[in-house]
Amino acid sequence: MYKVGVPGGQNGIPGQLIGQRVGHYKILHKIGSGGMGEVYLAEDTTLDRQVALKVLPPELADDTERRARFTREAKAVADCRTCNDE
Repeated sequence: MYKVGVPGGQNGIPGQLIGQRVGHYKILHKIGSGGMGEVYLAEDTTLDRQVALKVLPPELADDTERRARFTREAKAVADCRTCNDE
């Protein structure tokens, strides 16, 4: 999990990420947002594919329970993706 600290956010929410890199992901545009953070369309520069990348606001990223929920959600989505690829 990457910690994103981008200046310009309001109330601890990450600022403008479009065009930035987070690890090996290049942020292309914002898809949406909700209670757990913001979702961006990103390019995985290692595997040369587009992915949805969810970014937690700092106040949630520092919360152990929220990070665990985020990880469970990511695993569930990965499992669904595997099922659909068969």
